[in-house]
Amino acid sequence: MTLAIGTDFMVIGLKICDLRLKGSEGVRLRAQSQIANQKSKIAFTLLELILVLVVLALMLSMAAPALRGWGRGTKLRDSSDQLLAATRFARSAAISTATPHQLEIDPAGNAYTVTTLDAGVPVPAAGEFGRTITLPQGVRIELDRQDGGGGAIEFYPSGRATPARLRLVADWGETWQLEAQSAAEPFRLASAR
Repeated sequence: MTLAIGTDFMVIGLKICDLRLKGSEGVRLRAQSQIANQKSKIAFTLLELILVLVVLALMLSMAAPALRGWGRGTKLRDSSDQLLAATRFARSAAISTATPHQLEIDPAGNAYTVTTLDAGVPVPAAGEFGRTITLPQGVRIELDRQDGGGGAIEFYPSGRATPARLRLVADWGETWQLEAQSAAEPFRLASAR
C-alpha cells in the first residue's frame, strides 16, 4: 500500500511538472506571437508602397521640365573645357617641340583642330587634339583675332600666342568666352553667360 500511495504521488507530481512546462511554453509562445504581431504592424502594405511610388512619379513629372536645360548647359561647359585644353595643349606642344603650332577654327563646320607647321605646311599634331573635334549640335564657335587675321591662332616655341577671343555660342542663348588679351598670356575662361 505504501508503494501504491508513493507511486500515486509520483504520478501526480509528474503531471504537475508537466503542466508547469506547458504553462511556461505557453507564455513563450504568446510572447512570440505578440512580437510577430508588432512586426506586422511596423511593415508597409503593398497599397502603401504603391501610393508612395505614385506620389514620387508625380513629383518627378513636375520637376522634369525644369531639369531639361541642365543637360544642355553641361554640353556647353564641357565643350569650353575641351577647347581650353586644346589651347593649352597647342601652347605646351609648341614650347616642348620648338615648332609653331596652330589652333585652326572652322566656324562653318563648328569644329577645330590643332596642327603643327612642318616647313610652313599645317599637319595634324600628334595626340588627341590632332584630330578634328566637332562641337555638339546647337553650339557654334566664333573667332575674333585682335590683329584681324585669319581662322587660326598661332602658338610659338617662345610660349607666345596670337591674342584672340574664342566664343562658344549656344542656340539657347548661353555664351562661353575664352581669351588671351596679350601674346604672353595663356588662354583662360573670360566669361560665361
